Amino acid sequence: MNKDPIVEEIHKTRLKLEKECEERGESYFDYLMRTQNKYKSRLVSRVDDSKDKKIKLKKAV
Repeated sequence: MNKDPIVEEIHKTRLKLEKECEERGESYFDYLMRTQNKYKSRLVSRVDDSKDKKIKLKKAV
């Protein structure tokens, strides 16, 4: 399998964030949830529209 530089960068960033969370005594999951809540107005979620069975994106509430 070829190494993808973008995937490698994502892995390095995740490890860096995990280490920072550990130093603060915070779980990585809690950090992700806090960050998700902070930017929830920018997030989208998938919804099943039963009329046409297509998956549509809608803004998270």
